[in-house]
Amino acid sequence: MGIAVSQRFGAPFDLIVSRKMPLPHTREAGFGAITWDDIVVYNEELIAAIPLNQYQIEQGLSVARKELHERTSLLRGDRPWPKVKNRFVILVDDGLASGFTMIAAATFARRHGAAKIVAAVPTAPVHSISRVAPCVDELVCLNIREGLSFAVADAYVEWHDLTEAEVNSYLQKVSIWIG
Repeated sequence: MGIAVSQRFGAPFDLIVSRKMPLPHTREAGFGAITWDDIVVYNEELIAAIPLNQYQIEQGLSVARKELHERTSLLRGDRPWPKVKNRFVILVDDGLASGFTMIAAATFARRHGAAKIVAAVPTAPVHSISRVAPCVDELVCLNIREGLSFAVADAYVEWHDLTEAEVNSYLQKVSIWIG
């Protein structure tokens, strides 16, 4: 989706990789997110409600950090990190579940001097919109859902997680990378 937005606006493209910290016993839900430069954002409300102990938090963070480094290496190779200072940044995702990976990416962009940050997602629950909106300058979401339970895949007629090969084939088509 980010590539399509980049092409539509004739804008340079790059990846800001963030990863959710998985809850114990499930890979689908997380209690926060982390970026490559170790920005960590926690869902404090969820951590308190479950509750998670310090060991579980550290384990989730360790798993996320390992997966983040693997994914970053796979997707970015040895390309330098995007220089976003004084740039208009559009952060695109396939949807927000809890919103914490978007918050982590927005925190990365803000910390690195982005002039304006827009989050663009096709679908999200209203509570995640409320959580992410204060972290960006603008949030665009075409399909806002109500209810306590939400999975991004539920908003799509056809859904599958992209394989590493599929992602890399899309990345090979990018003609303008942020320098």
